[in-house]
Amino acid sequence: MNPIIPKTPDVPELTVEEIHFLTEVTFGEQTSLVPCDALFVFGGTHAGHWEKAIEAYQKGLVKKIIVTGGISPTGTPNPSWVHGKTPEAEVIVECLLAAGIPKENIFYENRSTNTLENVLFAKEIFDFETIESLLFI
Repeated sequence: MNPIIPKTPDVPELTVEEIHFLTEVTFGEQTSLVPCDALFVFGGTHAGHWEKAIEAYQKGLVKKIIVTGGISPTGTPNPSWVHGKTPEAEVIVECLLAAGIPKENIFYENRSTNTLENVLFAKEIFDFETIESLLFI
């Protein structure tokens, strides 16, 4: 039986030091972003997926964006998700296009249902041999 990990678990009271430690262990030392050949966007139902992708593109950090995400059979969408059973990648791409990112700079797949499939199916629609650096969300 696979245990289900809640998206919003109850969090115990933490000291400032404990929060700092957990933040550093989880995210590492904060560094400045450098331009990359492409951006890989893992599927998800939180607006941050497309907002950060748009921000990276507008800052000139990437020229190509690879978007992944179908419909998770086990996941619970973010409470703000209003797109029903529309594949995550299709919503993300729609938002990227609405922000003025040219269609020819966006590559996407809409079948993946987990992180492993995000990567495997992205390899079917994008030639990663053509790039040297990758930023991801």
